[in-house]
Amino acid sequence: MYIIAAILSATLGLLFIWAYHALFNGEDRHLLAPQASHQLPTPRFGGVAVLLAIFISILISGGKIDFTLLICTVPVFILGLMEDFGRSTAPRIRLAIAAIATLLGITVFGIWIDRVDVPGIDLAFAWAPLGILFTVFAVTGLVHAINLIDGVNGLASGKVILSSGALALIAAKFNEPLIAHLATLVMFATIGLFILNFPLGRIFMGDAGAYSLGFILGWMIIFLMHRQPEISAWAMLCVIFWPVMDTVFAIGRRRFSNGRADQPDRLHFHQLIMRFWQIMSGGRLSKTVANPLATATILPLAALPVLGGVVFVDQPMASFLVVAAAVLSFWLTYALAIFIIRRRRLRRYLGRMTLPIYGFFLSSEHRLEASQRATPAE
Repeated sequence: MYIIAAILSATLGLLFIWAYHALFNGEDRHLLAPQASHQLPTPRFGGVAVLLAIFISILISGGKIDFTLLICTVPVFILGLMEDFGRSTAPRIRLAIAAIATLLGITVFGIWIDRVDVPGIDLAFAWAPLGILFTVFAVTGLVHAINLIDGVNGLASGKVILSSGALALIAAKFNEPLIAHLATLVMFATIGLFILNFPLGRIFMGDAGAYSLGFILGWMIIFLMHRQPEISAWAMLCVIFWPVMDTVFAIGRRRFSNGRADQPDRLHFHQLIMRFWQIMSGGRLSKTVANPLATATILPLAALPVLGGVVFVDQPMASFLVVAAAVLSFWLTYALAIFIIRRRRLRRYLGRMTLPIYGFFLSSEHRLEASQRATPAE
């Protein structure tokens, strides 16, 4: 069953690649986006192939909960599909639709996040409206976080594979067969996309896939936390740490620089690592090579907190320490990349370090971005 899901996903992906080049003649407006990391026109319907493969597999297996969850995913799927076809949507509309989809799930399943494993705060979560509001915030955030890391070949699909695989192991450990079944289906169907997406980037996950898979991951976590009180909320954060951290860091970075949090830039972690490899090679690496190299660098780092979440799934303090260590590692790695790039290529743009460490690196990022606009890319 799971192998069939992977084969279906890859086969549908190949079909979409052929149809895209046959029908759209290689037109790709996303090449002009400031955050673009690819050079050739590329279809963005890989996530649609994944979801169709999951849907067909669920029909065959007859999993009622799985199918109901897919129905709740429809609003964010349609939103993403419209964007994949080139129709722009305002950030507020995107957030609103994701929130509506989450409220639909809360209504259908009658559950929400009612604890975060923080003494004192958990008492407040006994008040249902607070838990519902936080659930809407968390799921909506994860929906967009998966989309934000879909910037280099294989990163978003690789992260979904890691997270869904971890959730499958956790569900199996706690005797939750339906959730384990869905998580495993998501993992194998996404593997089918990963084969086409990495390293050459023949097809991208796209907004429909990123939104929908982020939504499904979020709800699988809610199911597990609701049914198994032993599962730590911090361990669940470990499982989805990388997209969440990258998104939180991006919002903080833009706010710190007096910019708008909803404006795209070229300073996400994966974009910085890609630029790092180009600069370290003396400009000899093209985007085609540096793009998958960035993914190969990041995925092992992203796997570490996921592994910690699986190992310490029922140990709140240990999983909290994993989150803390992952946050520190993320920040230090980001800062180190900024520092090396500054030393190698941008000395004339940066002066001596006079600001506090955090502010220094944030301001360095935006000076880096300004210099990239002024200096032609290698």
